Amino acid sequence: MPPENLKALEKVAAKVDMPLATGERIHDRIEFRELFESQAVDILQPDVGHIGGIWETRKLAATAETHYMLVAPHNVGGPVLTAASSKSVSPHRTSRSLSTSTTSRTRTSRRSSRAPRR
Repeated sequence: MPPENLKALEKVAAKVDMPLATGERIHDRIEFRELFESQAVDILQPDVGHIGGIWETRKLAATAETHYMLVAPHNVGGPVLTAASSKSVSPHRTSRSLSTSTTSRTRTSRRSSRAPRR
């Protein structure tokens, strides 16, 4: 189901007993207005790179707070966009963890796995 189909989202929300999230493909703060009005989702996932940056995402998070909705920024970018996403909603109590599609691999050096040298 495409996330922009609000009627379908409302039907799903009425039939499931779990939080729904969407918003990663919405490109303007104003476009979220219909989601606020319908209350079809519980968690908004704006993509900072699509919505217009940190300031626009903060405005959206403030509006979400007045509608008792959570915000978990969506991110498919690299480390700069990850940092921007986490900073964009950090002061809001409705913010939740960052939704990301990137995977991080932890590298361990060979020296750390050996016994220390004397």
